[in-house]
Amino acid sequence: MNYKSHPLPGLMRWLTRFEIGVNVVLLLLMVIIVSLSIVDLANIVWSSIAKPPYGRIDVSELIGLFSDFLLVLIGVELVETVRSYIQDRTIHVEVILAVGLVAITRKIIVLEPAHLEPLAMIGIAAIIMALAISFYLVHKTLRDDVESESAHTESDPS
Repeated sequence: MNYKSHPLPGLMRWLTRFEIGVNVVLLLLMVIIVSLSIVDLANIVWSSIAKPPYGRIDVSELIGLFSDFLLVLIGVELVETVRSYIQDRTIHVEVILAVGLVAITRKIIVLEPAHLEPLAMIGIAAIIMALAISFYLVHKTLRDDVESESAHTESDPS
């Protein structure tokens, strides 16, 4: 990055380093949180299996396990998002939308539809549709860009 043309080049370099430092600290903290979450999830699964009746998990515990599993998955995706931001200095919208889809899926699993108002269910459906359509459009755009790039390089012999 060219800071010489900026009126405060030293400040801009310091701010860039500060931003990278904050992102690295956030990444390390997220790795710790995800690691502890995996240990906690494994402990919950083990304790669910190890109690009588052995090897059986009732439905309410199973819903909680799926919720915890998806929460760990969200954490892993957030680690990937912060890592890619530090590495590429870009935000990958496709990953953010995927995290949103996993998060709303987790919310649906935890919710009890009998205790939910119809308007809230319509809102959740609208969120799912918006995320899914956005994910599809971003994914399609990225795929089309890659295909046009590879077609361009194949047709250009130089």
